[in-house]
Amino acid sequence: MKKKRVWLRILALFLVVTMVVGYWASAITNIKIASDASNAAMSYLADSTEYVNAGRTERFADLVRSFRGEDTLEDCYRQASIKIGAAKYEEALYFINKCLDKSSPVQSRETYIDALTKKGCLLTLLGRDEEAVESLNLALATESTLSDVYLVLAQIYLNRNEVAELERTVAGYLEIVPEDLDMRVTYMQTLAAEGKDEEASEQGYMIVENSESTSSQQEDSYYVIAINYFKQENFEAALENLNKVIDQDGKYTDLYYDKGICYLSMGELESAIDAFSESIDKGMSVQNCYYSRAVTEFTRENADYEAAYKDLVAARDYQGEDRDEETVAMAEEFLDAAYIIQNSED
Repeated sequence: MKKKRVWLRILALFLVVTMVVGYWASAITNIKIASDASNAAMSYLADSTEYVNAGRTERFADLVRSFRGEDTLEDCYRQASIKIGAAKYEEALYFINKCLDKSSPVQSRETYIDALTKKGCLLTLLGRDEEAVESLNLALATESTLSDVYLVLAQIYLNRNEVAELERTVAGYLEIVPEDLDMRVTYMQTLAAEGKDEEASEQGYMIVENSESTSSQQEDSYYVIAINYFKQENFEAALENLNKVIDQDGKYTDLYYDKGICYLSMGELESAIDAFSESIDKGMSVQNCYYSRAVTEFTRENADYEAAYKDLVAARDYQGEDRDEETVAMAEEFLDAAYIIQNSED
């Protein structure tokens, strides 16, 4: 029996190495770009449309003037504003296009740029992203310091998961509004998602060292910095930064799993098991933690084999929404190998 358990431990140690290397290779997938709940296109239209922000008397006067049916730039602009205020975006787009036909970047520069931006916002709200990007980029080509345009473009690229374009756009925005820490967090996360580790960590340190950064912004930064340290195989530094993430809102679903992998990489098996257990108790990364806790338990000198087998079965049979078939397969392979070892002759 002792010989069989030695073989089980050897197998588990091999799987530990495989698991840690696999985590290192895929650690970047743990970086998730935060999405701002606000709608940048809607915000621009609301903030920049006179009719939306006018009082009741002014709105009524605009409405009366619109009945004249004039076809001047001013009248088309007024009609567009009224349609935007009524959330009639297709009709608003029609009048904005008429505004663009009647304006130019030379004779009516401000109106022309605003109409291009409004067109991009309306197209965004209508789900016509490619046309929206074209209009917004034309606005930027006319005036490069339009921070609101960068925000709308960033939202489009974020929704489309176009990370390289998102990075370029947020970088442009931060040149204009460097003090916007929320967007700097997004920039940091985008750099991390692209595997630009040093640049991401540099942004992270800028955020945590800023006296005006919020606890949430700091925790996002510590998490990115931690993952980058792990990729450098500096597990102590990774763990130090992970421990600074409080995670009161439960948005870091891999946090305790990450800690467990760090402890495991450092050979601190008891702490690794405690971290995996805490993650399971919190309902976070449950399947991965069952598997990882089982493998870790098998490597201990005085392993609780019954508990380890139960964890492998739990990982194999896990039915949560985040069930991962690769983890199921690994648990099945370990169970099969353990069965063969346990039933082989000494």
